[in-house]
Amino acid sequence: MKKSLIILLTSVFFLTTQAFAQKEAAEALKQDLNLKTPRITFAHNAYNFKTIKADEVVNVTFHFKNTGTKPLQIYDVQTTCGCTLTDWDREVVHPNAVGKISVSYHPAKKQQLGKQQKVVLIISNAINREEKVYLVGEVLK
Repeated sequence: MKKSLIILLTSVFFLTTQAFAQKEAAEALKQDLNLKTPRITFAHNAYNFKTIKADEVVNVTFHFKNTGTKPLQIYDVQTTCGCTLTDWDREVVHPNAVGKISVSYHPAKKQQLGKQQKVVLIISNAINREEKVYLVGEVLK
């Protein structure tokens, strides 16, 4: 009987804690949506170039929208390798306006073969300050 009571009380404690945590998460999301800040939202955050030859170049443009309420400024776009080059809109992107980040991947620059995943890090003044987009695929000789 004592064991049953302990198990029951423990279960009630964990269920109450879980419900409280979910309520806190929902409240935090609600507050996040009410903040007067820019927010960068990508239509797609990954591009699969499937299979290419080592001497080919992959060019892709990632489009994003400022879904926030203040102007968005991209400060920097960083890559994980010298084989990946970027260019982006340097102008402020106003709320509900769109912008783009162009990425070129040159596997021959680093003699890269096999499965590849290139990460591009976007740093901005948005509430989601750092966002990543990806290029994935395979490079053959």
